[in-house]
Amino acid sequence: MTELRFMTEIPHYMHVLKEAKESFERVHPNLNIIIQHAVDSFEMTRALDSDEAPDIIELGGFPAGNVDDLFIDLSPYAAEIAGLETDWYSGLRKAIHYNGILPALPLEIMPPLIAYNRELFDRAGLAYPTDDWTWDDMVEIAKKLTLRNDRDQITQYGFEIGADIEWWEPFAMRNGGGYVSPDGSTAYGYVDSPATIEAFRKLIDAYRVHKIIRMPDQPAGMAGFEPENAAMGFFFGWHFMHHPRLAK
Repeated sequence: MTELRFMTEIPHYMHVLKEAKESFERVHPNLNIIIQHAVDSFEMTRALDSDEAPDIIELGGFPAGNVDDLFIDLSPYAAEIAGLETDWYSGLRKAIHYNGILPALPLEIMPPLIAYNRELFDRAGLAYPTDDWTWDDMVEIAKKLTLRNDRDQITQYGFEIGADIEWWEPFAMRNGGGYVSPDGSTAYGYVDSPATIEAFRKLIDAYRVHKIIRMPDQPAGMAGFEPENAAMGFFFGWHFMHHPRLAK
């Protein structure tokens, strides 16, 4: 029996990965997939540099590159599957190729989403969000959904988002701004544009002025980063695997 070692540093969907392993092994009974979990990128890099490097690695959204010719060119294998490469949109095709070769394949695309807890909206007697909501609409509703106990401690936040420049980018783009030029050559005139600055200011005010989002340095306490403790939240698609409540 042939063994293939698969290394990942993404723990939140391990149950999905195990199901895929079992399904693949049923179709290919002579293969045994061994899943290895790296705790961080450093451990994964160290494993790649060892004499017992894994056969397949999952990069967690970062382009593979091909330093020291670690990876084989997957282009011939991708070409065998009709329509595979044409299914990838142009930006993705550009991102996954490196110096004319294909060192990695895209596994999934995780779009940014705003989810809301219907139970908490119902409890407050508020209508669900609609497509014509504005930022100001969201802030006003989030204020009503930010709750305090008799000691003035917040027990439920109206909105939740991580303090991460990647997470803030969709808000800048929605406001007509952006971080870099379309060709990626410069950030000047984009990340410092009035539209981007305005989007940042709205987010910062949501923390500091409206207090509808937990401050990054504030202990989570009773209102931590969990869907049931925030009425609305900014998430990526992988949260729906990590937080089953979001899928309901």
